Amino acid sequence: MIPYFENIGEWFGGLQLENTNFTSLGFLSKPKNGYVTVYCEKFGFYIRNNPNLTDYSILRSFFMHSDGDGKECDIQITNNTQLDAESFCDFGFFHYFTDLRVRGNLKDCGCQGDEIDYSNLSTYKSCTKLYNGLELKNMSKLREKVSFNLQNNLEMRRFGIPILKAIQNSEAIDQSKEEGIALFNFENLHPDFCLTIDEIVFFLKSGVAFLNLNSKVCATKDKFKGNDICRFESMEKLAENCYMILGDVTVDSGDEQYVSKLRATHYLFGSITIRNTTLKSLEHFVRLLYIVDLGDGGPVIKINSNKKLRNVNFAGLQSIFTRGSNRTAFIQDNHPKIFESYGGFCSLIQSTDMYRIYRTRLNFVGGNCGGSRRSGI
Repeated sequence: MIPYFENIGEWFGGLQLENTNFTSLGFLSKPKNGYVTVYCEKFGFYIRNNPNLTDYSILRSFFMHSDGDGKECDIQITNNTQLDAESFCDFGFFHYFTDLRVRGNLKDCGCQGDEIDYSNLSTYKSCTKLYNGLELKNMSKLREKVSFNLQNNLEMRRFGIPILKAIQNSEAIDQSKEEGIALFNFENLHPDFCLTIDEIVFFLKSGVAFLNLNSKVCATKDKFKGNDICRFESMEKLAENCYMILGDVTVDSGDEQYVSKLRATHYLFGSITIRNTTLKSLEHFVRLLYIVDLGDGGPVIKINSNKKLRNVNFAGLQSIFTRGSNRTAFIQDNHPKIFESYGGFCSLIQSTDMYRIYRTRLNFVGGNCGGSRRSGI
């Protein structure tokens, strides 16, 4: 076959080499001028299912042309079981291209950026190159497998497992960091079922997420491990340095002078409403780590009619617990560029941590979010 490929400078068309017994691609004789330009954008370049193929060195002289719109040739080197293609991605001119699919060979190169989902995410930890773009699929539920299901126990009033000291998700992506979502479900229990502050804080710090948390907060004292617990009545009456706040916090017109009282707050057991203020940012919530809203299912966060408000970053927020699946944030009639720092996407945190994004996920509604939108993975 070599004579047919001698002295080629330009190749108009593709290549489909499949199910052959070739051991080498040497029949694609090297052109005399050093390389051959292949115009294969419409046809593709496929070397697949060749069980004896071991040598592809001739491809070092092949340059795959891209058209004026940047469309590349579809290049697939797949399922050649004896072919060591580990260096192919950096081979010859191929390092210029992104539409490469090299897999199923004796050794492969690069990672396929369009095939990532939760089930294979851990295999991408060592990737240094992604081909075929980047697409995250089937990430929205993080494999919502309930680890602890407390359900339909109509006489159960307390959790009461004081010996429980640690929770770890055995299916975590990175066990060395003890990451992962430990998903719990507390549902359809006695109407008086309650969790103590200590129990809730333990779940929060353990990275637990809840499908349902049908619970009240048990009666508590005014201190938590030496820190102040405040019961919210109004911003004016709120004490300084409240480490925990029990009750729905409302910041209303005229409360701007008191909002600095929230700087010490780490835990909020209730919802947040910010309305009719002249605030420009939510900087005073910088230390807020956890929101536990076990109320009637209204919005967890309600931010409306704050005409100057542009910075809505809850910088430290790690987790949100709600009674059920209604995790709503109502954002309306604020500054039109309220989500500019998020690229117009409705969100209240900036993070690349998928577990944190999941634990703080919210369903955004209201005019500033174009009606209805969901934040979270």
